[in-house]
Amino acid sequence: MEIYEYQASFMHAMVAVVDSYWATVGSSNVDPFSRLLAREVNLVVRDAEFAESLRTDLLQEISRGARLVSPS
Repeated sequence: MEIYEYQASFMHAMVAVVDSYWATVGSSNVDPFSRLLAREVNLVVRDAEFAESLRTDLLQEISRGARLVSPS
């Protein structure tokens, strides 16, 4: 797993592509506040074509405007 900090502009989205088969897009964090109080949600899509399209878009944005966050 790698984490990138997007620096080209402000973006508040949690996005993941898993095993080129499914993807999740949304704004919720993994905490009770996001789910219960802030009413934030994520959409999970089980579709290989969608997952690949999202992966391609993410890699383009990473190459243009993000930096890899060091594990340290």
